[in-house]
Amino acid sequence: MITDLKRSVRSPRMLASILLVAAAAIVAILTNSDFISTMQTFDPTKEALPTNFCHSMMMEALTADTVLAVVPIAAALPFSCCLIEDIKSGFYKHYLPHTNRKKYVASKVGTNAVASALAVVVGLAIAYAAAYAYFMPLQEAYTLAEEQALSMELFKMNIGTILRFIPATVLWASIALICGTAGMDKFLSYISPFISYYILVIVSERYFRNIYVLNPKNYLHFGSGWPSENSALILSCCIAILFLMIAFAVVSAKVADIENRGGANYREKPLRIKKVRKGKVPTQPMTLFSVETIDKKKGLFGGLRQDLSESLCAMRFNFHSWKNNPRIALTFAFALILTFLLTDKVATFAYTYGTTMQMFEPFVWTFGDSNSILLMSLLLLLLFSDVPNLGSGVPYYLIRMKRRTWLVGQMIYVIAVTILFCLFVLVATTIMCMQNSFIGNLWSETAAMLGYSGEGQRILLPAFVKTLEMSKPLQCMLTIVGQMTLYTLLVVSIMLLFNLLKGRVAAMGSVFAFSLYGFILNPQTMMSLMRLPDDLRYRANVFVGWISPLNHATYHMHNFGYDKLPTLTQSNLIFGGLIILMFILCLLAIKRYSFSFTSGDNN
Repeated sequence: MITDLKRSVRSPRMLASILLVAAAAIVAILTNSDFISTMQTFDPTKEALPTNFCHSMMMEALTADTVLAVVPIAAALPFSCCLIEDIKSGFYKHYLPHTNRKKYVASKVGTNAVASALAVVVGLAIAYAAAYAYFMPLQEAYTLAEEQALSMELFKMNIGTILRFIPATVLWASIALICGTAGMDKFLSYISPFISYYILVIVSERYFRNIYVLNPKNYLHFGSGWPSENSALILSCCIAILFLMIAFAVVSAKVADIENRGGANYREKPLRIKKVRKGKVPTQPMTLFSVETIDKKKGLFGGLRQDLSESLCAMRFNFHSWKNNPRIALTFAFALILTFLLTDKVATFAYTYGTTMQMFEPFVWTFGDSNSILLMSLLLLLLFSDVPNLGSGVPYYLIRMKRRTWLVGQMIYVIAVTILFCLFVLVATTIMCMQNSFIGNLWSETAAMLGYSGEGQRILLPAFVKTLEMSKPLQCMLTIVGQMTLYTLLVVSIMLLFNLLKGRVAAMGSVFAFSLYGFILNPQTMMSLMRLPDDLRYRANVFVGWISPLNHATYHMHNFGYDKLPTLTQSNLIFGGLIILMFILCLLAIKRYSFSFTSGDNN
């Protein structure tokens, strides 16, 4: 354990964790509304800040969402991937002969707890020191005795406040340790506490608001809901940590046993190659490396049938790579978290006023906004980072089919996953807000309040009167899903084209450039950048409504019969034409594409 502690303290990940916590606390202070309002009118030459101003600002910063969301990530960085590194490097095989497995696992658990707590405590201490160094000269002056007494009292309060972070920090570090070891993936280890944090927040705030112990914010919020305050908080965290450590002992034993028997690929089943006699169409499902061999009949339909069958087989190979791939699970988990954050405004509004919503209204008000569509489409960078898939099985396909046929399989995969992703976002949005929703195809009282009272514009929700008067929730939802799917499909097709032409880095850059183009060509952004007068707002709306694909995907930026914006049909035709053009260019680019295969699965 001493060796591991030295290893974690000297690691760059420890420094990154400390700086991340300190930066989060400082940002929370700088973005605090009380701090902003006080400093805007503060004149150090005429007045002084209140006595406990620094302490109060720091206490509010520690309960801010910025710090609460950063602590799970910072807790996972220092040492949560230790067992993964030991197993992959083979170090544990040299260490275990000198001890037993129980002591080895216990040392990892203890080091992980100490390292994570140390990183968070030191980071918060740095933030405290920086805050006091800035605020103390600006606060009211006292005599030496009063200042020493006050400093000692505040020091004790600050130390007690920081130490409250330790139980929750160890809890998140334990989740990182067990999730990373179970998946044998470092990135999963780093991100699993953050995902677990937000999943618990979603469940508690949307469904079980009265269950205090379920909300992870309450482990760091220092509220009065805990009976006996600190004792109940520490006891709850210790019980959860105990169960996690038992689970980690079981998982680590199984992982180490698998490595001893056959390495990381021991769990994979051997691949079977299905033999198909020429001229006979197989009736059973195709296996991984099988390609249907269909006798080409004379005429067009026989060749098209074989090409389609081969393309579908290549598409199924891409879906097969989803198995045991943490990147896929993380993409949908991030989509779930982003959906929760984007629907928070409308859910909070309905909960505050005690009104109900039609089941599809949260999706309509959330993704009727261009910025929400833009953020969700960027998640496809993670989902399609391996397209075209160049895993170890691709050479077996390319010697059995044409390049064009294989690429068509990639395109079918892209279309299927894009539709699946958009439907997942729709279902997640509906489920998150279903507690106070109804099924009927009528706009709710919440929609009327948002649209007709101007509350929608105040809280930045696209609840426009023309949407309420000229459509129904179901039809509006289907239109938004279609527009969102077409836009994301266009983004992915551009990414696929640049991947074939210039490589993965250029593909990522093209998506960011395309997204930036759509973000800049927003009516409000154009008015601000070009400093246009208000009488030109309508012309700016019409101009960017036609030339920006992101505005073509925004529901309220369309012509409903009384302006010159594009209609929904025109937007669909534009999207369809651009997508077909991208796919045609991909078919031309594949002829000159130089394949470079990896030695293993491209996960």
